[in-house]
Amino acid sequence: MDAQAAYFSVHPDSPYVMLADNVTHPFNEYIKLTVNYGLVGLSIALCLLALTIKRLFNSRENVKVIGLAVTAAVFVMCQFSYPFHYAAVWFIAAVSIIPALLKESEGTEEWETPKYLRITLPILFSVLLAVVLRMMYLDLKWAEMSKRSLAGHTERMLPYYEKMKPQMQHNPLFLYNYAAELNYIGRYEESLAVTEECRKGWNDYDVQMLLADNLENTGQIDQAIGAYQHALDMIPCRFEPLESMMTVYLENGDTLRAIEMAEEIIIKPVKVQSFRVEQIRSAATQLLSNK
Repeated sequence: MDAQAAYFSVHPDSPYVMLADNVTHPFNEYIKLTVNYGLVGLSIALCLLALTIKRLFNSRENVKVIGLAVTAAVFVMCQFSYPFHYAAVWFIAAVSIIPALLKESEGTEEWETPKYLRITLPILFSVLLAVVLRMMYLDLKWAEMSKRSLAGHTERMLPYYEKMKPQMQHNPLFLYNYAAELNYIGRYEESLAVTEECRKGWNDYDVQMLLADNLENTGQIDQAIGAYQHALDMIPCRFEPLESMMTVYLENGDTLRAIEMAEEIIIKPVKVQSFRVEQIRSAATQLLSNK
């Protein structure tokens, strides 16, 4: 999203302005792999793919057909989606490819599991199972905390958030949720600190708006304006950043800048008509009528 903001800040008249929105995945596993791990990561992945295909071609006919069909399907799907986000894809791929790693016993048609696989696979699956079960437990606990917070028990839930944070600090969604809960009850300094942690792994429009609100409420007005502007650059068709900047300028006595924001709101094309957008435009119109 920072790259998207950089692009739109330089190309404000881009035809893609009205199409912009929060982007959390490039809808292409190869692009994601390259962005996250560079050409080295992509090269390693392609080498592993080539070795897998080679092994499939050298396997029994039924294993080869099924394995190559599944590999081809996943390869194509990776070009316009993110199949490896789904456990079912991992399971199907494993069932289709693992038989190609086995070898037939001499003089028979039975498979013989190589010694290295007999040792490593049980250990690997045990570790993966333990990791998955732990993640499930933490996610279920987090979901219950979120439900209770939404039911009006935010203050009571915050100690549990704090206790869980060391275990979930690498999950930006958890950090965002925790920061939002702190912001909701007015603990802006703490919320700002957690938001900054969240930004290290995930910085989209919503995170930027939360950051701006925390900065505003801790008296860091110039930084708040900058954060609102950055959020607007991320998704130029949104109205909330302009409204927030207009309000901040008004509250700090900068009427001229507030009027500029109001004028920008009025002339801004609307992507999707909604009650919220009409509220913002109405507030801007009222400000301009009173100038």
